Amino acid sequence: MRLFIALKLSKNQQHDVGVLQNRLKMNLKGVKWVKPENMHLTLKFLGEIDSHYTCYIKSALEKTLSHQKSFQLDFGETGVFPDPGKARVLWIGVHKGKEEAICIAEKLEYCLTEAGFSKETREFQPHLTIGRLRNPVNKAQLNVFLEGENKFRTSAEKVDGVVLFQSILDRHGARYEELLKVQLTDS
Repeated sequence: MRLFIALKLSKNQQHDVGVLQNRLKMNLKGVKWVKPENMHLTLKFLGEIDSHYTCYIKSALEKTLSHQKSFQLDFGETGVFPDPGKARVLWIGVHKGKEEAICIAEKLEYCLTEAGFSKETREFQPHLTIGRLRNPVNKAQLNVFLEGENKFRTSAEKVDGVVLFQSILDRHGARYEELLKVQLTDS
């Protein structure tokens, strides 16, 4: 099973990002756009995991998040990975709720590493991948995204849970199935 832990976007946020993508499609060519309904904020990618380990993951999630409070989250600010000269991924950062997302990711990293899962070597940078570049684009096109959309913001929505997803790959791309949602507290 190919698994990851993430925060889901609301329908309003999916709509907001879809509107942004439609604006960008006119100026950015050669981008494979992520469907808004498939977007999520990955907190921890686990990779291929034997199905009998899911009980350990569920236990770690429940233990780690038992006192985690719900929070407001919105997305804004644009960027690329790895850098503008070699851009391969277009992303939108987390604006409101960034500290909370980082805190949850760090708690999950610690708890899952203690349970025997691989430690992430890169620093966690909360973001939404909105598109992947097949080939490098020229600087003017990239600036439309990086500078022209730097004031973009989605609606702010309440995050009330963290989800364990299974990624299922087929000929149409990735499909995500929710295996478990751990509710966050309101108090």
